[in-house]
Order: sequence, then C-alpha cells, then structure tokens
Amino acid sequence: MRRRWLVIAAAAGLLFGLIAGIGAVVVWREIVDHLTPEKTAEVCNVDSTASGFQGWCVQRRYRPEGLFTHQVAQVWIVGRQDGADIPRFSYVPLPTAAVDGRFDVKFEEDRIELTLKDGVRLFIPKGYYRLN
Repeated sequence: MRRRWLVIAAAAGLLFGLIAGIGAVVVWREIVDHLTPEKTAEVCNVDSTASGFQGWCVQRRYRPEGLFTHQVAQVWIVGRQDGADIPRFSYVPLPTAAVDGRFDVKFEEDRIELTLKDGVRLFIPKGYYRLN
C-alpha cells in the first residue's frame, strides 16, 4: 500500500513539474518579447542591389514602462546583409524619451549624425558600430 502511494506521489510530482516547466517557458517568452523596444522609425543607407553586406540602418526604438520593465528610448545601428538585419547591433540610449520616432540622419564617412525632432543631436563615430 505504501509503495502505491509513492508511485502516485511521484507521478503527481512529475506532472506538476512538467506543467510548471511549460508555464515558465511561456511566461519567459512573453517577457522576453516585451523586453525588445519597438521600432518606431528607420532610416537606411543601403544598396539593395548588392549581395552580402548592403549598408547601415538607424532605428529609433521605444518601450513604455511596464510591470517588470522600465521606459526605454534608444537608437539602434543595424547592419543589413542580403536584405535582412544582421543579428548584431549597437545602440545608444537617448537623452529624451519622446515617443515620436521622427529624426534626421546623415551617414558620413567616419560617423553617423542624428538630429531628433526636439533638436537633440547625436554624433556616433564609426568605431562604435563598425563590424570587425
């Protein structure tokens, strides 16, 4: 009789662990999806006819404050290769958290110059975002 209870307890523990594990994976994926700031605007200097590396894109990204996350306003510099974003990127936190994603970008030989709607200007040297 005692052995039967042990088998039942072990089966219940295994079932509970399985359900808890699946639940943890679902919750984790939901949180991770909300950690990446949403792209609100993008300006690219890309040659779409080239194969391989095609150029750079500057993305304005924003994430509002949430239950587990704080507000984020960033600029991402992303390389584009064969029509897709390269998984590696550089980012710069913005000194302003305005949601409006409009901005002007000048791609220069040794840097990228950004001018935000509210007049804030950022100069990002090529050494910060270049691919090695």
